[in-house]
Amino acid sequence: MNLVGISEKIAMGDVDVDIDTSKADEIGDLSRAFMKVVENARIQARSVEIIASGDLTASVPVRSEADLLGLKLNELIDAQNDVFQSITMAADQVSTGAEQLSLSSAHLAQGATEQASALEELAASIDDVANKTNHNAENAVKANDLSSRVKAYAAESNRRMQDMLRAMDDISSSSDNISKIIKVIDDIAFQTNILALNAAVEAARAGQHGKGFAVVAEEVRNLAARSASAAKETTELIDNSMRKVDAGTKIADETAESLGSIVGTVEETAALVEQIADASKEQSHSIEQIKMTLSQVSAVVQTNSASAQEGAASSEELAAQANLMKGQVARFKLKGAGESTLNLSQHEAAQAIPTGRRREPVQISLVDDDKY
Repeated sequence: MNLVGISEKIAMGDVDVDIDTSKADEIGDLSRAFMKVVENARIQARSVEIIASGDLTASVPVRSEADLLGLKLNELIDAQNDVFQSITMAADQVSTGAEQLSLSSAHLAQGATEQASALEELAASIDDVANKTNHNAENAVKANDLSSRVKAYAAESNRRMQDMLRAMDDISSSSDNISKIIKVIDDIAFQTNILALNAAVEAARAGQHGKGFAVVAEEVRNLAARSASAAKETTELIDNSMRKVDAGTKIADETAESLGSIVGTVEETAALVEQIADASKEQSHSIEQIKMTLSQVSAVVQTNSASAQEGAASSEELAAQANLMKGQVARFKLKGAGESTLNLSQHEAAQAIPTGRRREPVQISLVDDDKY
C-alpha cells in the first residue's frame, strides 16, 4: 500500500498498517517517519486501553512538550484519580453516617414504640383512676346531701330541745306557784283547825245548847285536818316533781349542749364533705384534661415512631446507595491506593452492584496485541 493509502487509514484512526521502510531514498525516510507516528499512536492507544479497563495508575508516554494529546491524557488521568478518590471518601462518610443514622433511628423507633406502649398502659391506669374518681365524686355529692339533711335534722332537734327546756322552765315556775298556793291552803287548814278547836271549846261551855255546834265544829276540824294532810301530800308530790323537773332540766341542758356540739360537728362535716365533693369534681376535670394530653402525646409518639422507622429505612437505603457507589468506584485502580484503594474488595464491590445492573469493565480494543 502506498503512503497516500496508509495516510488515509491513519486519518480514519486505523493504526493497523504495515509500512515498508526498506528504501534508502526520501520515500524511505518519509516511510520511517510515518512508522514512528504509527508506533507512537499504538503506544498511546495501548495506554488508553489500560486506562479504559479501569487501571488509573497508568500513564501515557509524553513524546515532547508539544505532545498535547499525551499531556492532556495524563491530566485527565490525574483528574479522574482525584474525582474517584473524593467520591470514595464521600461514599465512606455517607455510608458510615447512614449506618449510624440507621442505628440511631432504629433505637429511636424502638424507644418510641416502648414509650407508646407505656403511654397506653398509663392511659389505661388513668382511665381506671378517672372512673374511681368519678365514683368518689358521686359518693361525695350523696354524702354532702346526707350531711345537709343530718345538719337540718340536728338543728331541728336542737330547736325542739330548746323549746322543751323553756317548757320545763315554765313547769318549774308553775310548780313554785303551786307550792306557794298549797302553803296558803295549809295555813288556812291550820287556822281552820284552830277555829274548830275554839268552836268545840265554846260548844262545850254552852252545854246542851251547843251540842249540835260541837258536832259541826268537829267535822270542820276533821276537814281541816284532811286538807292539811292533802296539802302535805301534795307538797311532797310537788317537791318530788320539782326534783325530777330539776333533774330533767339538767339532763335536757346536757342534751341540748350535746346537740349543739353535734350540730357544730355536723356543720363542719358538711363543709368538709362539700369541699371533698368540689375537689373530686376538679380532680375529675383535671384527669380528663390529662387524658386528652396523653392522647395528644401518644399521637405524637406514634408519629415519631413512624418517622423514626421511615428514617431508618431511608438510612438503610442511603447506605445501600453509598455501598453501590463505592462498588462502582472500586472497579477502578487508583494511584497511591494499591489493589485495595477502597474499603470494599473486588468481590464486595461486585456484590454491592444490584442484580441486573452489574457490568463488566469496558474493554476498548483499538489495536490487535498480536500485531505489536
